[in-house]
Amino acid sequence: MNSWAAPQVGGPCKTLGSITHIGGVSYTCQQVGKNRIYALPKKVSAPASTSEQAKAAPIELVRTKAFSALNPKVCSTNHSNIELTYQIAPDYSPDGAKKQKELFDSIANCYNNFFGRKIGVIIYLFTQNDLPLLESMKDSSGSALFDTAQINWARSQMDHISATGSGNGVRFAGSAAWSVSHQNAWSILINSTYGPSADAHVAAHEFVHILQTFARRQGFALPSEDSLSVPDGLPDWYWEGTAELFSFATISQNIAEFNSYMDVAKSEAKNSPSINHIMDESVLIQRMQAIVSPTNQDDIGMAYALGKMICEYFLGTYGYDKYLALIHATGVHQNFSDALMATVGKNQDQLFKDSAPYVLSQWKKANF
Repeated sequence: MNSWAAPQVGGPCKTLGSITHIGGVSYTCQQVGKNRIYALPKKVSAPASTSEQAKAAPIELVRTKAFSALNPKVCSTNHSNIELTYQIAPDYSPDGAKKQKELFDSIANCYNNFFGRKIGVIIYLFTQNDLPLLESMKDSSGSALFDTAQINWARSQMDHISATGSGNGVRFAGSAAWSVSHQNAWSILINSTYGPSADAHVAAHEFVHILQTFARRQGFALPSEDSLSVPDGLPDWYWEGTAELFSFATISQNIAEFNSYMDVAKSEAKNSPSINHIMDESVLIQRMQAIVSPTNQDDIGMAYALGKMICEYFLGTYGYDKYLALIHATGVHQNFSDALMATVGKNQDQLFKDSAPYVLSQWKKANF
């Protein structure tokens, strides 16, 4: 059990603008009436015009290479190997369902060749009122379709949505993985009836976890195979950093929009005194080591913020094919550092050292 008090969506917070991660989604501390609570930040958007893009600071070569490696070339295929099916709750918004289908069609196009064979992905669309439906669902053998971890996660997210009433807090949540027993992938998306919408980042982020769990479970099935925790042996920075990076790269229409998304990482630790004074590479590498297996809420947040920049360095330096090879290698080598060594000839410590100059250059721009 975690020893820290985890933040809650719609729950109290202290410092305006501080950011935390709950269920794979970023929330900021905002003033709502007389209270300060964790709620969804405003959507990041790309610069409005080409002239505005031209005025922006030059985008580093690593970032440009990372974006070019994944988008748009990789996402221009179809998803003939990926069969998407949907289980939609009766009260789920028809317009929201249509948008979710469009999103998943687009996302699946990016990863058609990853699996090497035809696979099925079942996408479950629920509202915050559908816990009884979720708990009652059975598989073809008559067993409960969802395990305890999935049900507990869904209950917590649905409770958060209900508690925020008209939508001052969370509006959507998602989770996803590969199921060994069912030999297909699943994704649960929960949307608020207070303001139904489809969030591209959440859908794309969770789809990447399907890739990661598919590869990992080819060689190392988990004791509780549909558990929502990070698989044993995989570092949190890789788990969440990869999902963040690939999500932003695939949903961005251009490099300027991708840059806007990635720059959010610079402010994610602004109000965390224990981690926001990273001024040299030795301190940065210590923080990197801490997000291999985080033990407190600050480091969990940094698995997203620092993690996606380490992953960006890897993608920009080694390319998309090597990145996919690394993901697949985690199903061959139980130790992540061994998977890295097999892929690019460097272990995790060496990757931290190599990526530190780039990551530090980004971090210093936050102007803490």
